[in-house]
Amino acid sequence: MSTVKVLILINKKRASLKIKSILVGLISDENKMMKIAKMLLNLLAFL
Repeated sequence: MSTVKVLILINKKRASLKIKSILVGLISDENKMMKIAKMLLNLLAFL
């Protein structure tokens, strides 16, 4: 029983880490998209 509980706890921690990394990835992707959009706007302004 105890080993099963430990495995469940480990899986929960892994799941939360995955969710956190996905959220961080989304946030960084959003920042990248904003930077790319600004760069494109600057290029258009030069043209």
